[in-house]
Amino acid sequence: MTPNILTLIQNCQWFPSHFLIISENVFSPLLYYSYFAAAIPVIIIGLLIFLNGRKKLENRLLFLTTISLALWVFCALITWATEFPKYTMFFWALLIILEPLISFFAFYFSFVFFFKRDFSTIQKIIFSLPLLPIIILLPTRFTLLGYDLSNCDRAAIEGVLVSYAYITEIIFAVLIIIIGVIAFRKIKDLISRRQIVLVTIGILFFLLSFNLGNILESFTDNWYIGQYGLFGAPVFMAFLAYMIVKFKTFDIKLIGAQALVWALVILVGMEFLFVNDPINQIMVAVTLVVSGVLGLILIRSVKKEIALRESLEISNKGQENLIHIMNHQIKGFFGVARNIFAELLQSDDYGHMPEESKPLLEKGLESTAAGVNYVQEILRGSSAEKGLLSYDMKPIDIKSVVLSLLSEQKDIIQKKGLSFESKIVDGNYNTIGDAVQLKEAFKNLITNAIKYNDYRDPNCGIKISLMIKNNKIVFSVRDTGVGISEEDKQRLFIAGGMGKNSISLNVEASGFGLAFVKGVAEAHKGIVGYKSNEPQKGTTFYIELPLVKTI
Repeated sequence: MTPNILTLIQNCQWFPSHFLIISENVFSPLLYYSYFAAAIPVIIIGLLIFLNGRKKLENRLLFLTTISLALWVFCALITWATEFPKYTMFFWALLIILEPLISFFAFYFSFVFFFKRDFSTIQKIIFSLPLLPIIILLPTRFTLLGYDLSNCDRAAIEGVLVSYAYITEIIFAVLIIIIGVIAFRKIKDLISRRQIVLVTIGILFFLLSFNLGNILESFTDNWYIGQYGLFGAPVFMAFLAYMIVKFKTFDIKLIGAQALVWALVILVGMEFLFVNDPINQIMVAVTLVVSGVLGLILIRSVKKEIALRESLEISNKGQENLIHIMNHQIKGFFGVARNIFAELLQSDDYGHMPEESKPLLEKGLESTAAGVNYVQEILRGSSAEKGLLSYDMKPIDIKSVVLSLLSEQKDIIQKKGLSFESKIVDGNYNTIGDAVQLKEAFKNLITNAIKYNDYRDPNCGIKISLMIKNNKIVFSVRDTGVGISEEDKQRLFIAGGMGKNSISLNVEASGFGLAFVKGVAEAHKGIVGYKSNEPQKGTTFYIELPLVKTI
């Protein structure tokens, strides 16, 4: 270090720092409060979520996000407090890599939380590439050009790499918006959709406020702006805590309320750092005690609510198991009755049946067969929704499955007075799956199209198609029915979720058919969805399945 630089440093008269972050060089104790107000709730929520589910990838990624932010706060405080230029330069450089890392981990967490799966290897490489130039060029003059001693403000002079880091942060924020929209449109479950919205809004509020504060600091040389951007972090943690209590997100029940209460108590206690007046200190102490007492009352209240909720869940589970057993028994009774009617109609072992009795026997056979199918639909739908349905996964040709189904359903459709049209585009329809369960799922969509068509329309009919689209196998059924109301859309694929007109249009509706279809589609790594035929009548339901090009 040259004598001129040493003279400049001595003339600046910086105060010594203690524990790296405690120093009179920090212009105001309020800065400590703003930094810790962001870091403490983040660390508490992140750590508790991690400890309660450390094997889950989304929990680990959220923990990495919170720890990265906590490290950023620590490094930022050192740059404020230290009297050593070399410390400023070192920890300033760490801030530059930590900021895009926080955005990357937040994006990674969002993807896993939304889609319940990890990145593929290729995706990990692609999304990590923007960080590579920052890591490689971090110790070079592309990052920091030097140290500004002109005004004794202990600031590093930033290079062009800092602007690039800000661009990567913006890119990750935009990607979070994109995957949030995709997940919201793809996932039909109402509760999952609400969680997607909450996480997207919360994490974007945090990232945009945090990144915008840092960007404004760099371009205005006003190094006090960034502290205001940090308040987005506790807001995001508040969103997560609400989800933990409301939706049991991360499989955690009580810690959301506990974390908020103790974070509040700690933050109130931290006011002692910058309150010197005895009267104000007494007021802070009283506030601290009141906050602690009210917090304990809140935790106990939440605990009682959770206990009551769990008790109701146990009761509901018992009722559900009883209904499942009853359905199995009813299915057995119907099955016996069906076999008896069939035997009486088809066998001569019991003597010649009078012609007058045959219509009655046929009606009995038809009714008991419908009863078996009804109960079977409930059992299949319930099992598929819970993931309990067994599958015989092996290479299959979806085209042959659909052709077999169409040969069975064509006459049924036409006997109902509906026009029938099918279109199978030439191509390779190979995939891995259970041909029997997939055929039942396809059949369910056709059966629904038959039952819910508008028979008052002289042009009523059904169109069935099979094609390859965007490297996916797409099976679709288009009807000319009454359509789906906004109210019914929320419960379409939920077990027992019948629409308001289901019973009037289909007296045999169980509400479990589409739940079965959804379970089968997801078990095959596919999706089921629907779209309106507007401006024409009716709805088109479709199942998308992954295409396996080589079997």
